[in-house]
Amino acid sequence: KALAGNDIGSLEYVLLRRIKKVNINPLPDIILIDGGKLQLEITLQVFKKYLKKLPLILSIVKGTRRVRATETIIGKNGILELDKHSKAFLLLQEIRDESHRFALKAQRKNKRNRITRSELDKIKGIGITLKARLLKRFKSLKNIKSASLEDLMTVKGINERIAKDIIQYLK
Repeated sequence: KALAGNDIGSLEYVLLRRIKKVNINPLPDIILIDGGKLQLEITLQVFKKYLKKLPLILSIVKGTRRVRATETIIGKNGILELDKHSKAFLLLQEIRDESHRFALKAQRKNKRNRITRSELDKIKGIGITLKARLLKRFKSLKNIKSASLEDLMTVKGINERIAKDIIQYLK
């Protein structure tokens, strides 16, 4: 399981998982890491420890104020000088952007799944919409449990009867 909040630990974990599958699915010729020197160094260390032949490993570092075309590409020998308008640079940006889209999509799906199943589902009168509104307003089931009748009724669609049912059920 990846380590939430620990970028380096998570990176190391993912790389080790990928290396274990190298016999089934060979590594690509180029690996692009989203991060700086530290992420690049960790990646190089992990691959050197487990592989004889390393692929080309590059790191793409966000530029000043995260403005596009200000990124820096780093390899094991330092900064890779690429014209910011070259097809190579634009391809690396596109790969990085696609990986971000993929990661965000997975995170959103995970969050939707967490929202879809909860104790709130068992309360009569609470459907998908009210559950989403409650979670948006109170952020967690724990906060909903500790909310007063009046606080619960500030959520659009929650009347006194439903608020009392929530309090009664979540006791």
